This record gives sequence, structure tokens and C-alpha cells, in this order.
Amino acid sequence: MPAFITVGVLIAMWALFCSPRKYTRIVTPFSFGLTPSLQYPKNETVSVYGLRAGVWMNEFGECPETVASDVHGASIGLFAMKDETLNGVQLSGLMNSARTLNGVQIASLSNYSSKVNGVQMGLINTVLGWGEVSGVQLGLSNKGRDVLGVQAGLVNTARIDSQKRGFLRGTQVGLANFAEGSAHGVQLGVYNQAQTLKGVQIGLLNRRGERYFPVLMIGR
Repeated sequence: MPAFITVGVLIAMWALFCSPRKYTRIVTPFSFGLTPSLQYPKNETVSVYGLRAGVWMNEFGECPETVASDVHGASIGLFAMKDETLNGVQLSGLMNSARTLNGVQIASLSNYSSKVNGVQMGLINTVLGWGEVSGVQLGLSNKGRDVLGVQAGLVNTARIDSQKRGFLRGTQVGLANFAEGSAHGVQLGVYNQAQTLKGVQIGLLNRRGERYFPVLMIGR
């Protein structure tokens, strides 16, 4: 009996706090607070056309229909900021996260996004999942799936996914550069690696597929 009661309580809590509800949309020029979106009820999309500022990121995903934010302007946090869509600038003292970035992310520690059209600047810059980088990543570690632009850092990676998709179209400059799929462009570093190469590798050791060459490798 206690087990049935526990299950019943859990179902009731889910229905009360997480059950599907119709989204409403709030449009505002400003959004301020320690965690800005907590001032709004759940199941609302907040579109900020101007400035969003806070101390710590919002925790989306507590329930399937929690509040989300789209920022068209600037999103600034003392420690960390998190937005669904960011069209503009995202700036924080530690880390930034945006599902879609059209603009600039700057953080002292790390930047995360699922798709980047613009610039990521931080110690660690990562594009997650199926997304691509169209622009520039500057940091110690830069990682994306499809990279169209420039990666400059200690370790740069254009990785492949489970379906072997992923490529570099542009330039990698760093200590170690990896294009796990195809590379069309330039890799400049101590160690450069690409599965297939249409371009130039310049470094102490260069690898294309299973072939190794010192100093210079040209692919056609």
C-alpha cells in the first residue's frame, strides 16, 4: 500500500507542476534579477529586446514546460547566463550557454551552444550535438562538429558524430588540430590530423588518414 501511495503522490506532483500547458509569450525590453527568469511563471517564453542581466544562469529543464528566454540584444551575468536563443552578445564571468547563438559569447571559463553563427571566446568553447560553427572560436580548447571558419587555440577539433558526419571548411591554428572527418582548408600546428584533406597541413607531424608526413602535407 505505501508503494501505491508514493506513486500516486508522484503522479499528482507531476500533473501539478510539469503537466503540459499552453505556452504564453512575454515581450519586454529588460529582464533583471539574481536568476532572471524565476520572476516569471512557468510555461512562458520571455523575449527580451534589449538587456537581460543576472547573477546566475536559469535552470531550464526542471519540467518539460519550464520558462525559456530569447534575447535580442545583450545577456550579461556575473557568473553564468543561459538562453534559448541569443541574437547579440552573451557575457559572463564564468560560463555561457545558448541553444542558438547569432552573435558573440564571451566568458572567462566556457561557452556552450548547439549552433554558432558568430564568435565564441573563452578557455573552453564547445558546440554540442548536431550543431555547427559558422564563424570563430578562440580559446584553449575549441570543439564543433561542422566548422566553417576559424578555430584558434591549444587544441582544436572538428569532430564527427555517430553517423560519421562532420567537417572542417576553413582554418585551424593551434598546438594540435583534429578534423575527424574531411578538412578543406589549412591546419597549422605542431600536430595536425584529418581523415581526408583538400588543403594544406603545416606542422611538426601531419596525418591524413593513415599516412604521416613531417613539416608539410598537401591534399587535393
